[in-house]
Amino acid sequence: IEGSIAETRYGTWVWIVRAAQSGVEIYVPYCATQEQQGPDSYKIIGTHSGGDQLTPAVATFDPDQPVKFDGDGEPHFEITTTCGNACFYGYYYAVSPSPFGGGACKDDADGCYGLCPLVPDPNEPDGDKQISCTLLPEMGLPKEGFSHELWSKGDVPADDFKDRPWVLQWSIDYCISTDGGACTNKANILANGKDSNLEFAVIMQPAP
Repeated sequence: IEGSIAETRYGTWVWIVRAAQSGVEIYVPYCATQEQQGPDSYKIIGTHSGGDQLTPAVATFDPDQPVKFDGDGEPHFEITTTCGNACFYGYYYAVSPSPFGGGACKDDADGCYGLCPLVPDPNEPDGDKQISCTLLPEMGLPKEGFSHELWSKGDVPADDFKDRPWVLQWSIDYCISTDGGACTNKANILANGKDSNLEFAVIMQPAP
């Protein structure tokens, strides 16, 4: 597979390529990266054990249990720009179809996906809750932006997904402003975020 990327969004896309030969099928992740940000876009730094914001995260799942991805800061992202003593942020995300997004999380207050951290909470039906993301720097002024993580939950994978890798693709748009109303909804985030966005993928593999 080869070719150029027509997308202008920053980040890496991942999809699964299926190949068959002599009655045997294999599923292989394939990646494509667009490394150029817009001239005014915020600085985006991601870190995880597998690389940076342009490198997909990889995790395992038990094919007979509800799926969950929560790296507890793995990955970790910092979104920064020039802000001020009063600094507000917003984000909008969309995710690709996958085994995530079904099951009990659909009825949970936190939903099935989130960017801000999950912390243990014995009072919650699923044992955890989402808290606020963190302004940066954590101590001192002026503020420059915020940090976030990624998490997702779902039901037991369908049979078609139990014994092969699959992908959850995140498409995230960011907004940072000294104006408290500038980043309050999707339209404002897209209008005021200076084309600051990230494509990031999580590759899930069945546990050995």
